[in-house]
Amino acid sequence: LSGRSDDFKRHFLGTHFFNPVRYMHLLEIIPGPDTDPAIVARMAHFCDRYLGKGIVYAKDTPNFIANRIGVYAMMTTIHAMRDLGYGLEEVDAIVGKPMGRPKSAAFRTADVVGLDTFVHVAQNCYDALPNDPERDVFQIPDFLHTMVEKKLLGSKTKAGFYKKVGREIQALNLDTFEYQPKVKPDLPALKPLKKISDPGRRTAELIASDGRAGTFAWHVLSRSLAYAANIADDIADDIVNIDRAMRWGFNWDQGPFEVWQSIGVEESVARMRADGLELPAWIDEAVAAGGFYASSDTDETYFQSGQGQVSVPALPGSVNLQILKKAGGVVEKNRGATLVDLGDGIACLEFHTKMNTVDPDLTTMLNRACDIVEADFDGLVL
Repeated sequence: LSGRSDDFKRHFLGTHFFNPVRYMHLLEIIPGPDTDPAIVARMAHFCDRYLGKGIVYAKDTPNFIANRIGVYAMMTTIHAMRDLGYGLEEVDAIVGKPMGRPKSAAFRTADVVGLDTFVHVAQNCYDALPNDPERDVFQIPDFLHTMVEKKLLGSKTKAGFYKKVGREIQALNLDTFEYQPKVKPDLPALKPLKKISDPGRRTAELIASDGRAGTFAWHVLSRSLAYAANIADDIADDIVNIDRAMRWGFNWDQGPFEVWQSIGVEESVARMRADGLELPAWIDEAVAAGGFYASSDTDETYFQSGQGQVSVPALPGSVNLQILKKAGGVVEKNRGATLVDLGDGIACLEFHTKMNTVDPDLTTMLNRACDIVEADFDGLVL
């Protein structure tokens, strides 16, 4: 912005949409040092209300929030696969749904993004972050360079880490660069996790398990969490923006600090330090404060260094059913659904059945909700 007028600086900000824009919810807004807060608020309102985006506020650093942490996590996974002697299929089985990530996991995600794009973003981190203590993680392995040279770019070239041959999906051998039938991983620790719906509890169970799955999961998760903690203050004003960026930009079920809360902050910090991982001093403050997030009957809070627990900023137009229920807003409930008073004459029927299956309990509550709302409310949200 050197040489620009003060008026220009007040009206200047950055926006970073995630591709494909029509599908991805995340939009990172990056104010300049002199940007008028009213301009930032106006842009955020427009992009939220009219474009339907999830807004996070990032600082002006290379690759902003989501790509900085997300690419680090993927590169850590790639290096760990080679260093620890795992296969493509094993890694994708571990770092997908069992860890609260999309079912495309690591390598199928890279195929969808495009290996050329992924390499470009990782290389940009390596080039633009000379003082990053974890800079070497962004260094591109030789096999990725070879894949780009051979145009094995993923979905766009119909061949990447995986390739469809007839009706069969084959995996790339990273030593011979030939495709071979996928191997079903022998990871018994993953089977019981399928019955656990809560992603935080699922991750906690996984990293506590013995064997190849638990070992790999802890290796990559612990390093990603430590990295997020060490750069948090550089990339965002608070952990809420970081967690929202990872959920909306990379489709993680939980952001790094949310999953850290789920696996037990004090216990995991001790385990990381026992492994030799370095953590910033503010993590000790968070441990002393009880963790990264807390909730009461009336509020949800997050930890902010120097301030303790601070209220989580509400999303525009959102309603927190958990807070309303804790505050006594439950009108009636059974195993299938809960009728909640939203205020202003509006009720909400929250479904609890798996995949919103209409079972006898839900049918009963649907009928009861209609009767109650007709008598006592002006409207009903399902």
